[in-house]
Amino acid sequence: MIGIVIAFTFYNTPTGVLSSFAAVFLAATWGTLERYRTERGIWMIAALILLFGIPMWVLFVLADIVPRLRGTIAMPWSLALDAAGCTILWGECVRVAASAGMHNLRTVRPRLPRLTPWS
Repeated sequence: MIGIVIAFTFYNTPTGVLSSFAAVFLAATWGTLERYRTERGIWMIAALILLFGIPMWVLFVLADIVPRLRGTIAMPWSLALDAAGCTILWGECVRVAASAGMHNLRTVRPRLPRLTPWS
């Protein structure tokens, strides 16, 4: 909800677009993975979120850091703040998906019956 509010607050300028997209994706991740302690297949959804989330997070980190290292950045403070917020939110999304997926995989996976060769 916060991401949608940010998006409509700055609808005239591109400020807040990245952070609002990341906030909406983080809320969708939390909503999807909220039952990670009881559902059995949540780790697969978490793996899909990580498959999409990790490259996006790396992309945002590189887009924010590489121009600064080259010294060619002429970014206004509002866009820099938006990119930093987006990077933080994507990092949190990756952390939530990884921890929920690993917890779900370790604790809720189905137990297979033991088969003996004489059964």
